[in-house]
Amino acid sequence: MTRIERLERLRQKLIARREELRSMISNELSTNDSSGDEVDAAMGTSMAEIGTTLASHHTEEYREIEIALKKFRDGRFGICEMIGSPIPIARLEALPFTRYSVEAQRMIESQGHLGDDFDQDASWARAIDQERSFAERDMSLSEIDID
Repeated sequence: MTRIERLERLRQKLIARREELRSMISNELSTNDSSGDEVDAAMGTSMAEIGTTLASHHTEEYREIEIALKKFRDGRFGICEMIGSPIPIARLEALPFTRYSVEAQRMIESQGHLGDDFDQDASWARAIDQERSFAERDMSLSEIDID
């Protein structure tokens, strides 16, 4: 199977998952029956909180899927947002809405950034500064401090 065929299968999976999430979010946010005694009311409140938390997680996944589907329309799906190289199909099959290659994700995590907070220009500036710190440079004897 070619990369294009595999990407099309991923697009179909994303569309199916988006529809599944729409239904789940709708159910999780639907109002609960508040009839009954205090125990029922307390249980209902707890269930509503769980539903809201799940809806929040599902909404985030839904948002990521929408971004991925827009990338399909723009012809940019499967391209790492940080490095610009193609993301391997195996990674896309594991996490179809990923924005980053494994290498880029490791860099983001090691620098303590989350995807939405990631500043690509600042990251490259830090990488260049770090590379410079490793580079050997010529020094004069006056720069060497001998104790």
